[in-house]
Amino acid sequence: MVGIKDIAKKAGVSFSTVSIILNGRAEERKISPGTQKKVMDAVKELQYRPNISAKSLKEGRNSSFVIALFWSFDFRKAMASRFLSGLQDKKKNLKDNIDIIVYPYQSGQLYKEKSLLQGNKYHAAIIANASQEDLEYLESINTLVPIVLYNRFSDKYSSVNLDDRRIGEAAAEHLMEQGYKKPFLITSAVNFPGASLRRKAFCERLKKSGIQITEQNIMFGDDSVGGGAECGRMLVESGRIGQSIDSIFCASDALGIGLCYELNQARIRMPEELGVLAIGNGEPQYSQFCTPSISVINIPMEQMSATCYELLEKKIKQGHDKVERVLFETIVLPRESTKKHKI
Repeated sequence: MVGIKDIAKKAGVSFSTVSIILNGRAEERKISPGTQKKVMDAVKELQYRPNISAKSLKEGRNSSFVIALFWSFDFRKAMASRFLSGLQDKKKNLKDNIDIIVYPYQSGQLYKEKSLLQGNKYHAAIIANASQEDLEYLESINTLVPIVLYNRFSDKYSSVNLDDRRIGEAAAEHLMEQGYKKPFLITSAVNFPGASLRRKAFCERLKKSGIQITEQNIMFGDDSVGGGAECGRMLVESGRIGQSIDSIFCASDALGIGLCYELNQARIRMPEELGVLAIGNGEPQYSQFCTPSISVINIPMEQMSATCYELLEKKIKQGHDKVERVLFETIVLPRESTKKHKI
C-alpha cells in the first residue's frame, strides 16, 4: 500500500503539504501550483489510491468499490432512473459488492463538489450532464480518483458518448422516408454541445435533400411534458400545421408526449396530418403507450451506464490510465406517430 509518507518522499515535500493537497485545501493554504504538480505527479507515478475501507467499515458497509454518480437534477432528473437501472443490472452480474452514491449537483457548479479533490469518500466517479463550465473545471484540476464522463467528450478523461451527429441525420432521414417535406424542430431551451450538434446535423441533412430549415421552423421550450404541451398549443393556434408544417422532430420524448396531448385535443390526426418523432431519452414505456405511440430515436442509456462502470473497473483494478472513448450508435424505432409507409 502506498501512503502519504511515500508520496511526500517522492515529491520532496513535507507530510503535511501532501495531506493539505490531497484534502483539496491547496488553494486555501496558498500552496504553489508547482508544488501541487509535484505531489500529483508522485500520486500518479506511485498509483496512490485513498484508503476508504476504514470509513466504509465504520459506516457498516462491506463494499469492494464505492462509485459516485454526479447527476445534475434539472430537466434531466427523469433520465436518472434509467441510468441507475443500468448500473443496478451491472451489479447483479458482478462478484464485487458495489455501493453507488448519488451526488446531485447544479449544472455549472461542479466546482462546489470538493469530494472530487479529496478522494476519501469513493473509489471512482461517473460525472453526467456536465456543462461547458463544468468541463473546463474538470480540465483544470487533478483528481485522486478515476473519472468517466457520461455523454461528454474530453481529452483528459475517458467517456461514454452518443453519436450526436448521427442522431440528427437519422431523424431527418426517417421523416423524409415517410414522405414528410415540411419539418419543424422543437428543442430544449437549455443547450449543451450534443444538442447543438444534433440540431445542426438535422438541418444539414435536410438541406442536402433540398429542404431548408429556417429560424421560423425552430422552437425552443422547457424540456418537459408541460413544455411540449405549451409548444403544441402555440403551433395549433398559429394555424401552420398542415400548411407550412407537416412533421415535428422533438429533442426529447417528454416534449413529444406533451406535444401529442395538445395535438389530440385539437383533433389533429397523426401521422396523416402531422408526423411526430422524438429522441427517446426518457422511460421507454411512456412514448410507446402514448396515443399515438411516438416514433423515437432510441438512446441506449442502460448499456451506456454499464459501460461507464466497465471503464472505471479497468482503472480501479488494473491501474488503467489510458483515455478511452466509447461511442454508441442509435436507431430509429418507428411507431404510429410517423409510420405512413413501411420501412
